[in-house]
Amino acid sequence: MRSVVESLDPIEVGALALQRVLALEGRNALARVELAASELVRFEASPAVRDRISAIREAVEELDAVLDKIERLSDPQRGTASGLSSDLSQVFAALAKRIAPSLAARGVVLEPAEIAGGSPVALSAPVLERLLLGFVRVVVAALEDSGTETDGDPIVLSVCCAEGESAIELFASAASATGPRRLRIARASRVELEVALAEWRIELIDETGATPCRLGLRLHASVSDV
Repeated sequence: MRSVVESLDPIEVGALALQRVLALEGRNALARVELAASELVRFEASPAVRDRISAIREAVEELDAVLDKIERLSDPQRGTASGLSSDLSQVFAALAKRIAPSLAARGVVLEPAEIAGGSPVALSAPVLERLLLGFVRVVVAALEDSGTETDGDPIVLSVCCAEGESAIELFASAASATGPRRLRIARASRVELEVALAEWRIELIDETGATPCRLGLRLHASVSDV
């Protein structure tokens, strides 16, 4: 059976590839804006200035969502619901490299993920990256809501993975030099993330009230046809 990509006209394939590149370049530019805003907020600023920085961040998130939709529409496999697979470790590593500067500006260091190789999940790489980005954003917001961003200690965000027969669980926890950090996920953030995850039948694992305190995702493992 011919793949979706093979069935497309070469001109359309080229146009879709260009669309993805432009969307990626746009998101990279937005990441630099977010980085600058994050650096400014760490300095003493008046309430008015902080309001302007918040407005910049909100605009960045809105534009990033638009570019994300453009990138999703440029995926030749967007019409297929089965047979999709991507490597969780590779996708997360690429995402971590892209967002590391923005996280560092907020005093957060993303530790190399403890994700074993050969961990395929039943999602295309663009969709998986988008969901992981949303997850990381919620975790960072949960740190900020806990008041752990302002105590001066760098926060280390650790990610680990546990594999089962039909699912892969990804967990994020935080710590600093003084010990583990609490996560406090806001209701609005939780609902927004769960709605995005529900579209792909992914479950949010909330263990913020337990020890260790952590948030996680339960993703469906990709099943080989052979």
